Amino acid sequence: MEQVRFLISGGGTGGHIFPAISIANELSDRIKNSKIEFVGAKNRMEMEKIPENGYSVSGLWISGIKRSFNYSNLLVPFQIIFSLIKSYFIIKHFKPHYVIGTGANDPQKMDPKASRETLDHSIMYIFAVALEDGDWHHVKSYTKTRANRKSTIKIWRSIKTYEDKKWTKKYHDPNPKNKAFGAKVVVTLNNGKKITEELDRADAHPYGARPFKRENYINKFLSLTEGILDKKESNRFLKTVQNLRKLKSGQLHKLNIEVRKSKLKQNNKKGIF
Repeated sequence: MEQVRFLISGGGTGGHIFPAISIANELSDRIKNSKIEFVGAKNRMEMEKIPENGYSVSGLWISGIKRSFNYSNLLVPFQIIFSLIKSYFIIKHFKPHYVIGTGANDPQKMDPKASRETLDHSIMYIFAVALEDGDWHHVKSYTKTRANRKSTIKIWRSIKTYEDKKWTKKYHDPNPKNKAFGAKVVVTLNNGKKITEELDRADAHPYGARPFKRENYINKFLSLTEGILDKKESNRFLKTVQNLRKLKSGQLHKLNIEVRKSKLKQNNKKGIF
């Protein structure tokens, strides 16, 4: 049987690298005659993490454009040319049957017609809706009507994101008390005035301003499962999960929840696997 070759591209942060590695692991398990190669950026995290997981990776001389004036931006056109040439030879030599990308900047994250799952991973969309509504709802904020509101699209497409090495360093801090998951936001008004805010972590985080207590987690569970679980099933699960120490090995199945049959839908779409 002919070997099936997969070329996977994606890196920069763990949010792109580790899903790519998970995809590679799944492909290796399911397709025994597969061969997998990675492509990333030189001097970035992927050049270390991917080999640690047993895969080879080719590094491209490429980097993002700095937001403020920086002489390194003058190198970007040359980086693009050299990276395109090297990419051509990587593909010519490896001859992949499939190419998979897990990077950012995909246009779907700016598309009102994108799926709920894609919008959930679009910080630009989430910020635009939250900024306009002053609120966020796990269902209502993702509806097609909400995503296609003209005023939202205008705000959404005016938002730009950039990597700040200071925040990347804080994200990878091994000390849980210093580890940050936040960002800095700069809003420029029409009159040129700038409003700047930043937050290291969510208020509900254990080290946040208002850490969640058990009551908060229960209320969030009830909110997320409203109309999906019967009250009896919801109460059973909450009772079980709050008595984990008394749970025996043969009772772990009780941590599963039974969804209302009317809420179950069959997915006939065929994916990679």
